[in-house]
Amino acid sequence: DANKEAPFDDERDCFAHSTMVMLAEDAMATMEEAGILDELLQPHGRAHGWDIVVTGHSLGAGVSTILALMLRGSDREYAQRVRAIVFEPPGGLLSSKLSKKTGDFGFVAAVCSHDWISRLSVRAVQELREQVLDELHRCDRSKWQLSLLMLSRACLKVEQTLGSIFCCLCLPMRWLSTLLLRMAGGPLPT
Repeated sequence: DANKEAPFDDERDCFAHSTMVMLAEDAMATMEEAGILDELLQPHGRAHGWDIVVTGHSLGAGVSTILALMLRGSDREYAQRVRAIVFEPPGGLLSSKLSKKTGDFGFVAAVCSHDWISRLSVRAVQELREQVLDELHRCDRSKWQLSLLMLSRACLKVEQTLGSIFCCLCLPMRWLSTLLLRMAGGPLPT
């Protein structure tokens, strides 16, 4: 059915970003091939009894989260001592169910307040698209007029940013901004 919404947050299943899963599987295979974890964590190993904390930033945070989940799912003695502390993982990385599991396991993700990548997901883009379409539907201006308003605003930003360095830009940018604003039918009501 073409009208059915895609199940991006399907609570019935666990799924993750496929490329990051491949990268985590590659990291896991590399560690297993080298025998690193087994050597360190076996009885009488240098790190026997230690917890394993997997960490990463951005793309590495996504891969680290999935790698930590894979380690937790292994049948090794240390599996229950694995957790992840990641910084600014990409949004939409895990299904809702799998994301909740990471919280249950004590995984921590730190995100800066203005980092939009961590909040980016298919669902967020769909919601943004719907909001933009709703606003465009309610707006009494044409797309051309809205484009002129954006250009007018950009001219003012150029004037504000470069005007102190290149004062010769101030007057032309202000004039161009005013012209574009008039052509667009004036400012939008707030």
